[in-house]
Amino acid sequence: MLSLFNSTIEKINTNAVIPSLKTYTNIDINSVITANLRRNILNMIEQLNKLYPKAIQEYSLINAPVLEKMFPKPFIDKHMESNIPNIFIIGDISGKVIGIITGGATGIAAGKKIINS
Repeated sequence: MLSLFNSTIEKINTNAVIPSLKTYTNIDINSVITANLRRNILNMIEQLNKLYPKAIQEYSLINAPVLEKMFPKPFIDKHMESNIPNIFIIGDISGKVIGIITGGATGIAAGKKIINS
């Protein structure tokens, strides 16, 4: 299991991977996301590594969460379905707060609607 969610400035500065993000604030991610969300992220990483071995390793850097807003916001319901039936808008283009976590959540919402239809 990867030892995520506990980076320090020293760990980042001595890491084999040089961050592409030049300006950032290092905080304890445990203070801003729930334990359930951390488990889901780790599960996603494990599944990704099953598909692509060593895709994310001990030295990999994960920047999270990313909070941005995109405009204009398209019309979508709580299941991410647009005003055109059976057209779903998920991920960054949904106009929701963007990033991998929200992108995944929007995909799950749309998937549940499709499965239950």
